[in-house]
Amino acid sequence: MTGFSMFRKLLDGDVVFVRKRPVARNGQMVVVRINGQKGIIKYFHKGSDMVILTSENPEYKPIRIDKDRWDSECAIIGVVNVLKREFSDS
Repeated sequence: MTGFSMFRKLLDGDVVFVRKRPVARNGQMVVVRINGQKGIIKYFHKGSDMVILTSENPEYKPIRIDKDRWDSECAIIGVVNVLKREFSDS
């Protein structure tokens, strides 16, 4: 993975393994595709009229998506369930 939105939990270069499934429970770390773009990793929170995707890093603002837009433009690719990190001694 690349990027810093999930920093401290996930580091740039980490490899995550994802259980492919189209649904998630609130609070789970998921890979989400928005508008056909590349997948992003966020925490998933679904309310009655909105989905909110949050980052681990507080410098990144939550992504708020109303339910109608979510249903037509977004998809959960899967739920993150394993992290692989290589440690370097340099």
